[in-house]
Amino acid sequence: MARKSTRREWIRKGIHVGGVSTIWVNLFIGKQALILLIAAVSGAYIVSEYLRINGKTMPLIKEITLSAARESETSHFVKAPLYYACGIVLSLTLFPDTISNVSIAVLTLGDPAASITGRMLGRTPLPYNSLKTLEGLLGGFFLAFISSSLFVHPLMALLGSAVGMSIESVNTPVNDNLLIPVAVGLCLLLSTIYL
Repeated sequence: MARKSTRREWIRKGIHVGGVSTIWVNLFIGKQALILLIAAVSGAYIVSEYLRINGKTMPLIKEITLSAARESETSHFVKAPLYYACGIVLSLTLFPDTISNVSIAVLTLGDPAASITGRMLGRTPLPYNSLKTLEGLLGGFFLAFISSSLFVHPLMALLGSAVGMSIESVNTPVNDNLLIPVAVGLCLLLSTIYL
């Protein structure tokens, strides 16, 4: 059971990291086409989940969903991929490319890096959230910062990474796949206006 759960988490994190490709897809096909592509994939996902919940199947999507979903999610509609898609679409829609690139990088690279580092090396629970570790927080921050530095000045990358990993380290009522990219983008946008 633990091996199956670990395999699912690796698949889940692999899908999460794959989302960074949206930054480069945006360069080739443009923002509008990318948003339409994400909407089409999300629509197919919704249909697949509806069919799965009702005992039917949509090949490929159902298999991917079941291989990445946590056990606790499989008895109902798995919403996490939609929050993830919405977070990316909101970043693309609300912010200029450089800021949306950072928002997407923090979500797609920093967030899973925090989880993976925390699982593999985590020893020191955070004082405000015993489910998360200092090692995970630092691992996520490091990768978020390095990847964000490809798009903006290091101080902006530092700010975006700090905001994103702060959100990742707490339990929030809003799904972090939605909250992280929007919060990172808003902070960076405000910093460009007021600093």
